[in-house]
Amino acid sequence: MRQIALPLLLALIATTTKAEDGAPDVKAAIDKGLAYLAKEAVTWKTERKCASCHHAPFAIWSLNEATKLGYAVDQKALAEVASWVVAKDNPAKVFPAPPQPETPKPETPKPESAQPEKKSEPEKPQPEIIVNQAPLMLALGFEAGEIKDELAREGLVKMVSTVLDQQRPDGSWGILYVWEPIGSTPDVLTSLALLSLTSPSVPDLGQRSQEAQQKGLAYLEADNADPSLQRLALKLLLWRRLKRPADEQEKIVQQIVALQNADGGFSQNKELASDGYATGQTLYALAEAGVPTDHPAVVKARAFLVKSQDAGGSWAMSSRPGGPGGKSAKNAAPITYAGTAWAVMGLMRSSAQPGGTAN
Repeated sequence: MRQIALPLLLALIATTTKAEDGAPDVKAAIDKGLAYLAKEAVTWKTERKCASCHHAPFAIWSLNEATKLGYAVDQKALAEVASWVVAKDNPAKVFPAPPQPETPKPETPKPESAQPEKKSEPEKPQPEIIVNQAPLMLALGFEAGEIKDELAREGLVKMVSTVLDQQRPDGSWGILYVWEPIGSTPDVLTSLALLSLTSPSVPDLGQRSQEAQQKGLAYLEADNADPSLQRLALKLLLWRRLKRPADEQEKIVQQIVALQNADGGFSQNKELASDGYATGQTLYALAEAGVPTDHPAVVKARAFLVKSQDAGGSWAMSSRPGGPGGKSAKNAAPITYAGTAWAVMGLMRSSAQPGGTAN
């Protein structure tokens, strides 16, 4: 009988044992997810020619995270998308062109006797300040990596400056139509904005940025609405970033863990099933807060993600009703992409070793 080399034999035993134990292959799931994210980002760029607030930002964010953590990343795809969104001529439509003022039509002067009596017109309501989510999300993506390119740094400054410009008087950031989970409520968008402004890699924008952060934090602390899972996860990230007291962070961790479903996943709200977006985002936040990789809630959430990944490397998502018409989107690609990015980032952050597998 032909003998098997010892290293190969040990590898076969390990593989067989892993399969028998049913241990999830986290590394394989991450690699498949990263391949999907890189490929789909370039496809979206080529076909849609729009950065959006999902494909390009989440591609840059997740692939930058993977690079730092030692995973194999399609660097060509990352560079292509990153250079596209910061190009001088704005090909990705990150910054929409300002509306052109209408040229008033000349009026034929009337005789003084025919002039109507002038009436005071009521003041027009001020337009609602709406944050442009593309710069906001792109800023988070760029901050996740090492910004060595001068063009990327200039782009980041412009993105963060745009976020500052669009803060509301009450300290919040918001959009016109809430469309969960990407186009979310002011508490969620304010948390994302503050995460972008407080990043260690963000350029120093001086007193203006400091004042915006103070106003944003005051808004969040005064908001007593029942928090969603996404709000809790982002608040935990922010509180960790700001070095808030450990007992405050632990309280949020306990709130989050209490929302875990029986299947090991997390859902966006009580009416929805577990999905990649909510579960990945939760794992990301728990890992950032220092929750151990062998914590029961973390282990179960990882297993849910590995089990629910589809053959193409993504996590299936359903569009929630929202937007101008209050209906679900016919195209599920944006939410599927964002959900996959969160799932991959959550798995990477909750793995025992960089570039390795957590079991």
